[in-house]
Amino acid sequence: MNGSLDLSNELQKIYDSEINVRISWLWDCGIDVWLGDEVNGYVAEETVAASEIASWLQEAIAHFYPTSTSAISLSRRCGSAPLVSDFSLRGSPRAGKLPSLRRA
Repeated sequence: MNGSLDLSNELQKIYDSEINVRISWLWDCGIDVWLGDEVNGYVAEETVAASEIASWLQEAIAHFYPTSTSAISLSRRCGSAPLVSDFSLRGSPRAGKLPSLRRA
C-alpha cells in the first residue's frame, strides 16, 4: 500500500461507510488507532507511526468489514481484492480491557 495515502480522504471514506475509529497519541509514543467504539466494542487496535495510519486502517477494514463501501472502494482502486495482513489475537479480551488484535 502506498505510504503517501491521503489520510483525510481515507477518513472520509471510513466515515461514509459508517465505521467507527478512534485515533489518539502522546507526542513521543506513536499513534494509537482503534477500529470500533466503546459501545459496540473494538475489533482491532494498534500503535503505528503517522505514515502508517491510512494503510493500517485500510487493511483492518478490508479484514473486518470486507463488504463495506470503504473496502469495496479499496478493491476498485487496487484492481483486485486488497492484500490483507493476518490479524492475530495479542491478548485475551477482558472486562474493562480493549480486545487487543495486532497485525502479524
